[in-house]
Amino acid sequence: MPIGDRAGADSEPATASPRLAPSPSIPWPAYRTLELCSSRGGFEAVPLREVRWDLAQVRRRLERARIPVVDARVLLIATLPPAVTIARSGRLLFKTPVAVEATAAFDRLRAVLSGASS
Repeated sequence: MPIGDRAGADSEPATASPRLAPSPSIPWPAYRTLELCSSRGGFEAVPLREVRWDLAQVRRRLERARIPVVDARVLLIATLPPAVTIARSGRLLFKTPVAVEATAAFDRLRAVLSGASS
């Protein structure tokens, strides 16, 4: 059974100051279930359909939510905790062998990127 679903793609309302304007929400795709990686060091989530995220926009959303993020150009590394690697393709790698921690991080990431939390 897939986890997550497509959150509303509506942008938050703009404010008068561009500097204070909230960044638009990131469409959240449906994902396959979180699966333990072959190394057993983390959990991976892969979108059911092809995704092409704008990593600069994802980074801004994370920073607005005060989540530490490292921009490695081809991917982002956010510290929720646990650390999560975010690929442009929507692939997510949660660096914890504990399923409950990975699921909680997935839910928090979905809330931040889809605009349900900031």
